[in-house]
Amino acid sequence: MNPLQTFTSTPRTFAYDQLIDIKGRQIDIRSLATQYYLVVISLKSVQCPVCPVLLQLINMCSGKDGKDELIDPFTSEIMRINPEDKEIYRILLQKDAYYIVICPGPSDALSEIARQSEFEQYPFIADDEDLSIAKTLKLNMSNSEMWPSIIHVIPESLSMLPLSIGRGPGNYGIMALLKGIMNERAKWERKAFQAMKDASTQVDRTRRKMKKWQDVMVIRQISNDNKLPSEILYAIIAFLPDIRDVIKMREVSLLFNITACEVVISKLRHHTRILMASVPPSEEIELVLQESLRQWRKPTPILRGADFPGLGQLRDEVKSAERSSLLVNQWIKSARPTLTI
Repeated sequence: MNPLQTFTSTPRTFAYDQLIDIKGRQIDIRSLATQYYLVVISLKSVQCPVCPVLLQLINMCSGKDGKDELIDPFTSEIMRINPEDKEIYRILLQKDAYYIVICPGPSDALSEIARQSEFEQYPFIADDEDLSIAKTLKLNMSNSEMWPSIIHVIPESLSMLPLSIGRGPGNYGIMALLKGIMNERAKWERKAFQAMKDASTQVDRTRRKMKKWQDVMVIRQISNDNKLPSEILYAIIAFLPDIRDVIKMREVSLLFNITACEVVISKLRHHTRILMASVPPSEEIELVLQESLRQWRKPTPILRGADFPGLGQLRDEVKSAERSSLLVNQWIKSARPTLTI
């Protein structure tokens, strides 16, 4: 039976919240899965000459080692990066993803693999002689070897999504890895575009509601004479970090209600600015998986370089914008003018 079919037949969860790497560091799996597209790479054994090639490919494709090509030591094929894809690859492999490497064998042998592969910035986990980690993850291939695999650990649930099981000369799983990360980023970029639309809708609704309350002040001939200057009131309310707290300020008075509207509009626009810096320039670039990465996202000038947010930050910003729009929507539906100033 195909090991990939066997592995995916039953949903599995990554059974460890924390692991200790070969340098003695504690690796927080749940935290890393939240911050990044967490990838667990299992190597067959420390003697396997094939598995480290994947690590070299990740470095090459992410631009870490400054090389544009890698000669396959087994097939002699020259593996190159299309210049138009370099920035896309760098974002996917270097900013969006984080890697944990697990392999049976002694720590000193794994340390040498990490050094030779120039992959030392990521944690290496040495499985023991009993292959306790491999068996727990159901990746034990024999009494001394693991199935070479690439697995995505999903945030919150820590469910395991296999991207590639098995590895051989000329077949290292790099494209499966790229498409897995790409698929996740595409999903959140779609959510980002929708979150921007929702925020824009709530800005318009809030502006209309604010105008009605301003008209109420005029009709009731309510002024702000000898009261707290509106500029200072705005600065005080805008200092509140949570939009929920801003909305609560409306209960004080009609003037506070109007000022809260101004602050809410500002915060919604702030969400939009952050999200605009995190996605392609236009939604007309269809975020649908294609055979070619270049078809997924046409080459676009990404000028932000190191400041371009990774997937973890994009997820956080989308969730924050979605929450703000939901709270504002509930507020606008229920809001009524306060009788006092």
